Amino acid sequence: MMIHTTRKNFIFRKCTLFLSVGIALLMLISVGSVFSQDMEEPVVEDAALRLGAHIGITQGTFAKNNQNFTDPKVGVLIGAFAHYKPDFLPSWLTLNGELNYQQQGAANIEVPSNDPNITKTKNIIQHYISIPVMGIVTPPGILNESLIPYIGAGVAWGYNMKTYQQTTTSTDVDGGTSFRVESYTDKSRQYLQNDFAAVLAAGLLIKTETWLYTVEGRYRLGLTNLNNISTNSANTFTGNVFTLKVGVGFLKLF
Repeated sequence: MMIHTTRKNFIFRKCTLFLSVGIALLMLISVGSVFSQDMEEPVVEDAALRLGAHIGITQGTFAKNNQNFTDPKVGVLIGAFAHYKPDFLPSWLTLNGELNYQQQGAANIEVPSNDPNITKTKNIIQHYISIPVMGIVTPPGILNESLIPYIGAGVAWGYNMKTYQQTTTSTDVDGGTSFRVESYTDKSRQYLQNDFAAVLAAGLLIKTETWLYTVEGRYRLGLTNLNNISTNSANTFTGNVFTLKVGVGFLKLF
């Protein structure tokens, strides 16, 4: 009974998350429509500060001694970004800062079992607040002023709010028949809360008179040993995340 109740709570949290994402997108579209109607005479030059929001899909994996050993765990990312170009930087370099909620973790991790008829696997679902800071390079003279490719590199700090473990147990019965038992448990104490990472990105900026659209692929390479239990182990476990995201921001703000 406890397993089913926990699973229902997990599904409820997941549905609530996707509903929140949908509401945020609708609000973003509504705000954009209002501003596009009110802005009759757009400023000619780009702003030094650009603000916007983005949403994406994440694929998280765990690495043991820098080698991935799990299947990707799919999640979501939603957050806000700021592009800032101070006068002392060259024209091809922009600073980028973000505040994101993102899901990461790993899937299909094998759990040792003493019974050959029992197979156990686990999925790790982690809920993070992430703050990446990057430098973005836009090569001059490529394509045109409205369609600009870019690459970026930087660092990220992540705060692990919660970590859940989904354990699936399969038992072979009568020479082939099997049944499954799934459980969801809170494993937050087993993982460090603070996580540092390196970030690499490549994407495309699409400019209109008022709006800045972004399409980006990003890889987050975990640099922190996440294991919060065994301090004597020679193995290190880190979390890596690949993200594909899209965003929209104000091209002319300040």
